[in-house]
Amino acid sequence: MEQGHGQDQDKQARTGSEPSAGGWPGRRIGSEPDTGPGYESDPGRGDELGRRAGSELGKGVADIERMGEVDIYEWPYTRVQTPRGMRDLLPDQVKRRRALEAALREVFAEAGYQEVETPLLEYADVVAAGNLRADEASGATTGSFDVYRLFDPERESLVLRPDMTTPIARLAATRLARWPRPLRLYYLADVFRFEEVHAGRLRQFRQAGVERIGEEADARTGGAAESRRDAADAEIVALAVRLLTAAGLQRFRIDIGHVGLVHALLDAGGWQPRHRRALRQALMERNQVALQAVLAEAGTENVSAAQQAARWQLVELPQWCASAEIPAPAERALSALRLPAVDRALQELHTLLQCVAAAKVPLERVGIDLGLVRDLNYYTGPVLEGFSPDLALPLLTGGRYDHLVEQFAPRPEPATGFAVGLDRLELALDRQANSR
Repeated sequence: MEQGHGQDQDKQARTGSEPSAGGWPGRRIGSEPDTGPGYESDPGRGDELGRRAGSELGKGVADIERMGEVDIYEWPYTRVQTPRGMRDLLPDQVKRRRALEAALREVFAEAGYQEVETPLLEYADVVAAGNLRADEASGATTGSFDVYRLFDPERESLVLRPDMTTPIARLAATRLARWPRPLRLYYLADVFRFEEVHAGRLRQFRQAGVERIGEEADARTGGAAESRRDAADAEIVALAVRLLTAAGLQRFRIDIGHVGLVHALLDAGGWQPRHRRALRQALMERNQVALQAVLAEAGTENVSAAQQAARWQLVELPQWCASAEIPAPAERALSALRLPAVDRALQELHTLLQCVAAAKVPLERVGIDLGLVRDLNYYTGPVLEGFSPDLALPLLTGGRYDHLVEQFAPRPEPATGFAVGLDRLELALDRQANSR
């Protein structure tokens, strides 16, 4: 999760991030008020103090702050900059962030979730256990994130945590192993990923999220394991809606998909490994042109009619988006494939939508996106993304991951959760206010 559940595979182009002959481009300030999160023009450049030529280079930070309108990014001198993709928060920004976090904590607590903290640093093996994705060509696994790695004086390989889902899975499997299930845990924490930087994507960013791990005993709840998991997934969707509403966001929707649907169509299509990789990337980017190009390149030689039908349905998946129900034409076409894994994924989505409706979640807040794909290998069932028309990036990501806890314990435990990026949430709130 994008985070885990972390926001991954953003579709927005990077802006203001390449060096030029004159130095790093940036917004000149001084006379302008600071009205937003401060990274839309050139994220990660710190608070843009600006430039003074020649003799001013030798002045200290306090002197630079008194200069008013200056642009430090044309200097060959970097001691007053923050590392790229990281930023300072000024007093007003901190005050706003703390108020937002207080509102989110209240929602989490009312839902019965308890706050946990994990170390900023994790052993590299811990991160690798959770944040892996299979290389379709070789069968090997590679890290889902480019991470900040270091060695301590004892030569242990450590990583600045790139998500919170994996550390909490470790915690659930160890120190919380004997706690009653389900565990309902939440966090507000900074995570670090070495990624391309643009508006809405930093290398250090703060997340608020929840993890629901384990199941209640049959004697207390009754019913099949599948029905309990559907209820848990619906709980997570309902909590995501309540969270964004409590934050003050007025225009948003939580889209739900199922990784089993995509995996089944990839398997049934008889694709070559390089085509599978390209298809996953195109689905994550919702790039219909790229999907059609892969289909054309793959050709039809030695492809059965059943494989070709599965290929066509995979390429068509991104168009099947609707409000709170599976589009009837999509269901007819997918059911005609007679693939048990596809039928199972569709049935799970139907049941989840029924549970969401029973939880009295406003249906206008929920949508179906059959082409939804996450970049993390540990997702096993329904997945979700939260979007706002005020921001062309996912605000919230998450889903079911039933095999992550077993990386740290002798038995699997069903789990689901989500994370919301606070920097993106603040940016969406700013744009919502400015659009009035």
